[in-house]
Amino acid sequence: MLVLAAAILWPILISIASSAEGQIINALLGAICFVAALLFGLAVFTALKVVPPSTHQVPQGHAAVITKQRRRLDIVFGPGEVRLPLRDGEEITLEDLRDRHSDLQGEYTTLDNQRVKLGWQWICHIFDLARYLDQAAEPRAIVEGILQAKMLYHVARHTRKDLTGKLEEIAKAILIESRQQAIHYGIDVVVVSFTLVDIPGDPPKSPRPGEAKAERMRNLDAVVKEANPRTVLHIERLSKFGPSREQSSK
Repeated sequence: MLVLAAAILWPILISIASSAEGQIINALLGAICFVAALLFGLAVFTALKVVPPSTHQVPQGHAAVITKQRRRLDIVFGPGEVRLPLRDGEEITLEDLRDRHSDLQGEYTTLDNQRVKLGWQWICHIFDLARYLDQAAEPRAIVEGILQAKMLYHVARHTRKDLTGKLEEIAKAILIESRQQAIHYGIDVVVVSFTLVDIPGDPPKSPRPGEAKAERMRNLDAVVKEANPRTVLHIERLSKFGPSREQSSK
């Protein structure tokens, strides 16, 4: 740095002194140039010591991946910090290691060839970042594809009628099986659960003769029982004493 300062100041001072004569003046200007370069270098050195280098903060649940030409150099897990500026060609990528959830929805075919609509979600997190970065370009997309395939397989093993009672069992099986495969990509699947279940009901049946009338009588009886108790008592008395009064009047 001193040499650079001298190289800048020396031509300037020499040009100023070019019109002057005498070796004394030249020597004096040379001394001034040397002292100025020395002072300039000390000032820069002091400034660098006083001003601390900047840093990049890595929050909790995240990790900073430092790469150069697509080659990983270092991983800094949060909470932590990375010193800046980086060297030439180095880059920082921030990875989120916290739980993430994805909501999925689609139609699936049961064992008896019935279409059912299911909505479900899965929650995962990265537990091995190095493995996650090295195994594939899109590890989460691969794991999601595995989960979808498991869902298709397990729904297809049950009939439409039995599916409702098997949903908890299906979610547990998918969680265990997909978790074993997701570990290969540094991902831990922690939850698989259903959020929407739309299973079509049985086709409507035509009522048998007499069933419609019986249903209307049951509905009428229910309405009467919900009425005022005095009204119900009055109706019961009329039904009991009405025939006897008619006979006595005859």
